[in-house]
Amino acid sequence: QSPELRRYRRAYDAEVRSYEAQASRQELVARVAASDIVFAGDYHPLRQAQRTLMRILRDTVLLRHKIVLAMELVCSHDQALLEDYMGGNLPEEDFLSGIDYERQWGFPWENYRPLLAFAAEHSIPVFGINSRQDEGPQALRLRDEHAAGVIADLSSRNPGTLVFVVIGDLHVASRHLPACVARRLR
Repeated sequence: QSPELRRYRRAYDAEVRSYEAQASRQELVARVAASDIVFAGDYHPLRQAQRTLMRILRDTVLLRHKIVLAMELVCSHDQALLEDYMGGNLPEEDFLSGIDYERQWGFPWENYRPLLAFAAEHSIPVFGINSRQDEGPQALRLRDEHAAGVIADLSSRNPGTLVFVVIGDLHVASRHLPACVARRLR
């Protein structure tokens, strides 16, 4: 692990080491539905992580009809390909090839397909928030800053809409992506 990743992980670990209280599923969904932006931490290689996010989203749709899904698995510069795929105008194989899924993301596609299918079925717009940043001492911070710009723009352009962000769990530490978004929205 790079020194940056170790620092990033330490900040995340310190924050999630303890919690104030355990929420019921109903409490969690009610809080999500009442929010403007939700940062949903995704443990990418674990299928159950994506299934849990799917359940939360499925329950939230019943309470809140205006939702956009912001996903790390697609780079923002591939938005046109994502829109074509979501609209049924681009076959899955061509979409995955076009965004260079295996090289750029590489986690099991079958874990993410249901989230995108659910979004399409419920007319939830999906936006890519990732960027292709080179590895380096500032790569994670630069990726957070890029994602924050997309998320803040989505929130500003869609008042009254929940921006449901699916991003790697380390990014959701309050001083990482959430802090970047808060600075952008000030």
